[in-house]
Amino acid sequence: MVCFPEWQYCWGSDCRVGVWWRDAPKGAAIDCYPAIVKVGREDDRQQVGLCADCRHSGQRVSDRGAVFWFCELSKVDARFAKYPRLPVRTCAGYEREDVDDLVVLYRPVGQAEFELVRQSEFRAFPPRLPQQPFFYPVLNERYAAQIAREWNTKDEASGFVGYVLRFWVRRIFLAAYPIRTVGSSEHEEYWIPAAELEIFNQNIVGTIEVVAEFRGE
Repeated sequence: MVCFPEWQYCWGSDCRVGVWWRDAPKGAAIDCYPAIVKVGREDDRQQVGLCADCRHSGQRVSDRGAVFWFCELSKVDARFAKYPRLPVRTCAGYEREDVDDLVVLYRPVGQAEFELVRQSEFRAFPPRLPQQPFFYPVLNERYAAQIAREWNTKDEASGFVGYVLRFWVRRIFLAAYPIRTVGSSEHEEYWIPAAELEIFNQNIVGTIEVVAEFRGE
């Protein structure tokens, strides 16, 4: 079987991409990845298998928006495929992720964004607006509280209210993004491109929590 994940084409009958083999480009075969899967948290384990909670596994997104499960062990051990065939039911390298594999982040939001997060049952952040090219989670609660208290409570678009949200993200996913410092040393944040927010959401572990609320006078 020959698969072309960067074009989302596959010559295999079990590929979930669903593009006919006759459309595949000629002469550019790469390692097979017959199951490009975009999944929600509830059925990750069923569709993806062990990769869903392995400390060596993470998700990657192509320029066309296809989601891949990447194995970090493939960098140092040839026994492991870079993009494993899914679902993975047995694996010699499987290690369940624990708290050390997660990074705690914070996000100050106004009332409108808070309501959208609530609609997701506190599992995802809403898509960015056209004028918002990045999503900015921050690395400490004090910085998030400063924004919520000093900016959101004075902003009409925020409903004059600011919430501080706390959540955990897989460390292996965040490794692809540099930490940005935008002021003093405590003003650290990630700049996640708006187009990659969906894959960011899929790497949130557990639910998003409300840890503080501020209201304008």
